[in-house]
Amino acid sequence: DLDSVYRLDLSEQQLTKIPEIVSKLTNLQELNLSQNNLSNFNGFENLSNIQVLNIGMNNFKSFPIEITK
Repeated sequence: DLDSVYRLDLSEQQLTKIPEIVSKLTNLQELNLSQNNLSNFNGFENLSNIQVLNIGMNNFKSFPIEITK
């Protein structure tokens, strides 16, 4: 059941994009995407419950203002 997922660690997975399933985890509170090859934030639109987000050591060029809300 996707509604029961509150924490997700996808660190060190060589991701180049955020998996689509992540956007369906509407109750997600903690997400670790560190140490991947991500360069954009597509996939964060529905994650309004995020409290802890680790995106360190990726290839981001810019950060959308929505991530700070």
